Amino acid sequence: MKDDFFDNIEVSAELDRTIETSVRAAVLKKKRKRMKNFSLSIAVFILGNIFFLNTNSFANTKDFFISIASYFSSSNDLDEYKASIGSSISNEGYTITINEALVDENELIVSSTIKSDSGTFLDEQKFQATILVNNKKLSYDSDEMLERKDSSTINSISTYRFKEALTKNSNIEIQYQPLITNEKADVNKIEGSWNFNFNVNPDVLKETSATVKLDKVVNLTHNISMKLTEYKGNMFRSKIKTSVTGDISSLEVKLIGSDNLGNKCEFIVDRLYLDENLSGFVTFALDNQNSNINTNATSLILYPYSKPLDSNEEFDKLNNTIIINLK
Repeated sequence: MKDDFFDNIEVSAELDRTIETSVRAAVLKKKRKRMKNFSLSIAVFILGNIFFLNTNSFANTKDFFISIASYFSSSNDLDEYKASIGSSISNEGYTITINEALVDENELIVSSTIKSDSGTFLDEQKFQATILVNNKKLSYDSDEMLERKDSSTINSISTYRFKEALTKNSNIEIQYQPLITNEKADVNKIEGSWNFNFNVNPDVLKETSATVKLDKVVNLTHNISMKLTEYKGNMFRSKIKTSVTGDISSLEVKLIGSDNLGNKCEFIVDRLYLDENLSGFVTFALDNQNSNINTNATSLILYPYSKPLDSNEEFDKLNNTIIINLK
């Protein structure tokens, strides 16, 4: 790795590559423009796959972390597809509330709030949970965005990804594990019981989905390429899946274009993974705040744009045309 901060730490080449890829992926994710329209003073701390926002002007964003639609900048009404829960459990001086939940194939997205009766939190508050679907414990990987509303309240948007898609009516049980607060070297584990149970129906959103298989290779540099494999869109969001070869984490990449009716659309990096052999995948998600695919559109025409990571250069438009036939 090039950063001097890591020069005195001796790790294996494989671990070094994993750390560098994870940091770069986190930086790419942090650069999303979801909060562009909000007037905020924000400090962002990247804690593994936990992102912490400390807002000094929460009044303008009080629904941002409560509403899944607002957080993902969705212009569509998601009431038909999400579960509005609003259930709270208090234990050991902490109250956890699950506000909303939505299932998009293999992803469970949960909006929650944790409040401390004592009025303060330590530096870091981790939401860790055991999740059961139809009484079966499922393993997952997750992303979490935390936002400190005030000295005693933290809001969270958590995305849990399972190996397989959830189908039909699913009973979800979320068992929050002991809360852990860290302050310097001290660890304070708060034992308590915060178990939630609710039902969601993933098929309602799935019925609005359109899936298109793709087979388009884009050469980003002489040694970095990606192959577009699938487009999937629904009333919640649209994504493009790719397989990649080469260190794509060293680049910022976007897919920009329009639908056939002239509406602008821009896809930004949502997830990035590379193994030690520099093979992996990138998933692009439609930037809902800066895009609008018309429901009557029959195709998308996109162009890849790239530039070196953290560069002040303008994005270069590559000489590739990506056509996705939606209908």
